[in-house]
Amino acid sequence: MIITDSTAYLEYYKLYGEPIRVIPTPIIWNNKQYYDMIDINSRQFYHDLPNGKKTPQTYSPSIENVKSILSEIDGDRYSDVIFIPMISEISSFELVLSSIGKKFKNLNIYVFAANSTCGAMAMLVELAAELSLSNVPPVIILEKLQQLRDSIKTFFSVYDLKYLYHTGRMKYFTSIFDNLLKHYPIVELDARNGGTFDVVNKHKSYQSSLIYIEDELSQYIDDNPKVPIRAVIYDTILKNIHQEWLVSFQNRFPTVSFESSIIGPAVGTHTGRKTIGISWGYDWKHIVKDTLDNKG
Repeated sequence: MIITDSTAYLEYYKLYGEPIRVIPTPIIWNNKQYYDMIDINSRQFYHDLPNGKKTPQTYSPSIENVKSILSEIDGDRYSDVIFIPMISEISSFELVLSSIGKKFKNLNIYVFAANSTCGAMAMLVELAAELSLSNVPPVIILEKLQQLRDSIKTFFSVYDLKYLYHTGRMKYFTSIFDNLLKHYPIVELDARNGGTFDVVNKHKSYQSSLIYIEDELSQYIDDNPKVPIRAVIYDTILKNIHQEWLVSFQNRFPTVSFESSIIGPAVGTHTGRKTIGISWGYDWKHIVKDTLDNKG
């Protein structure tokens, strides 16, 4: 069984049911609590965001929701549970989860931090789910998750850095970034370093950001010439730009498998309204195939 939080936005892939359970991420905004994609959807969130009196904040998944899911599957045909949350800053949450796990003696509980989000996180969940369905042992699934996570590169082109700053997800933020607010900063999410965000460049349009990120993917392919690659493009409210990016990437990189997803409310608390991103890494479907071939 795979448990993850809503920031993978699996509903976009229609990935619900066995062997995946999704816990909604809590959002506190204007003194109210919402659950990501349940109490508030993307359209409502991004429409209301400019008028909010306070910057929204997200929190770790509810322990009560975790306990509820574990209670549902305890004694079922599952004996192993792999929990894949968004970030690694969950040491206290892991301790609580470990304590809860002792109450479910029929379950072996493992935690693997995605250190990524949206489409990148979905790739990790899909990999774990496919291997779980094929009865691959948890220790091997964790190894393959590590392999995929270490290969992932993620870039966002954002309109306004203030949300990343206020939510504490920026690796660095000093006065030198004031000028970036007049441009479109390109922010990299580092999956190998706890899921921190770091400004790596700036451009005056989404189109010039696209060229920079395409060059990054080109270098990645040159560095990994024999590796099958899968990529996911996702956005907040930039559907037309999303389509332009998708067509451009597909034309320039015909050997890469591209998919589309969204940046939902919980992640939008960090990125703001006008954001588009892309993640790529080793194709998880090929990792599954190689794992099962070696298993056989």
